[in-house]
Amino acid sequence: MNLFSIGISHHTASVEVREKMWLSAEEMPRVLALLKDRFFRECMVVSTCNRTEVYGIPSNPAMTESDVVSSLVDMKGAAGAVQQDHFTAHRAGAAMHHLFKVSAGIDSMVSFRRFIFSLFFILLP
Repeated sequence: MNLFSIGISHHTASVEVREKMWLSAEEMPRVLALLKDRFFRECMVVSTCNRTEVYGIPSNPAMTESDVVSSLVDMKGAAGAVQQDHFTAHRAGAAMHHLFKVSAGIDSMVSFRRFIFSLFFILLP
């Protein structure tokens, strides 16, 4: 059971591209249900103006980054504007390291923003 993360951020895409992948609060339940149905035993999504990232435990270890990206892009109707290379993926320890960097605000455009850390309290039950 290894953590997997995939996302688009200010490191990999312009603001115009990131806006196409932003998820509203109203979209979250549908997106989470779809991700859990297709790819993950457990998952969460962080979506801000600077990043949209999925963290989860894959239900199938053979799952590919490409499959997840294609599903996310299709859900948002962003084919053509959003490419596979706009996303980065991490597995196991690298995914956990990335999660801690994001939650601590170290990976933010504005370093150490408390807002980022507070998102994880909103997302976690």
